[in-house]
Amino acid sequence: MIALQSGKALWYATRGTGVVALLLLTASVVLGIITSVRFETRHWPRFVVGALHRNVSLLVVVFVALHVITTVQDAFAPIHYLDAVVPFASPYRTVWLGLGAVAADLLLALVVTSLLRARLGYRVWRFVHWAAYISWPVALVHSLGTGSDARATWSIALNAVVLTTVLCAIAWRFTAAWRTLRTAGIVAATTAVLAPAVIVLWAWRGPLQPGWAHTARPTVRPPASAELGTTGGQRATITAAPSPSETQGFHGALRANRTVGQVASDGSVVIAIRGTIHADPVLHLDLELHGAASGGGVVLDVGKVALGPAGDVRRWTGVVSSLNGTHVEARVADRSHHVLVVSMQLEINRAAGTVTGTVSARRRTGGNA
Repeated sequence: MIALQSGKALWYATRGTGVVALLLLTASVVLGIITSVRFETRHWPRFVVGALHRNVSLLVVVFVALHVITTVQDAFAPIHYLDAVVPFASPYRTVWLGLGAVAADLLLALVVTSLLRARLGYRVWRFVHWAAYISWPVALVHSLGTGSDARATWSIALNAVVLTTVLCAIAWRFTAAWRTLRTAGIVAATTAVLAPAVIVLWAWRGPLQPGWAHTARPTVRPPASAELGTTGGQRATITAAPSPSETQGFHGALRANRTVGQVASDGSVVIAIRGTIHADPVLHLDLELHGAASGGGVVLDVGKVALGPAGDVRRWTGVVSSLNGTHVEARVADRSHHVLVVSMQLEINRAAGTVTGTVSARRRTGGNA
């Protein structure tokens, strides 16, 4: 109900389906390892393990699909369906989103080869099947690298459980067959153990450190610890240099309302600015800044922008590229991938909860936001 009332249902759905998909993928990996050692008991026959492994794997695909659909439909960032299957094609958090596409492609290959198993033969199917296990560490890195909850206590605990569970399953698998392992098996066992250790070290030095969101988004210039509403209305001008491919966008006065709401138990907040840009034509603006609360403002983690005329208020959607005091810059794109480079100079009245200022944009045809 809170998500629906706040208009963030898709945002929460994206996060939730991603977490569930990772948990199910972990369960699928563990069940696959149990199947590979032909484990069974009187009350837990082998066919039950195999059937459970297949069904859980199918559920993983379902939740990955839901994760992709809610992410694209949310328009929180300029992500398209093609970005879910073509790795490293999206300009938004290119590496980490690209790894998510790699994991999705590996799962898709597993489903396709399983359906065509009779025609492909056992060896091909088995090779793809084992290669699909790579999707688990890739998906984990994707979750840590691009997720907004990496530093949350519940997220750290969940990832710790996921890593421990898989490590225990791997240890059991190779301990049970250690005497029969050949060179390739020993190499695989060592790699399987070292990979989670490398992920832990990387997470500790990366996603679990403050400010990770800025380095995780390479197409966005990180703000210099700027806080919206704390610099007294500094003035700035558009810094994007025009090019021959650009055409004039718009310039107008902004009249908006400002609200501040807590969105996480760790104290992070969202500052929402919604109002009207008096340009030709009149446009509606929806700006949300997510990050750590500081004074009366926010230290930017990630921001989203939507604007458009009446009847199509999300014609342009995208992300904030920089926040410097009360000066905000963003890149937004429409459905045809035309780009607007938007510059906002805001004057905030915290007591009244209102925002005034100017919004300018230059349109760049071709390319993505």
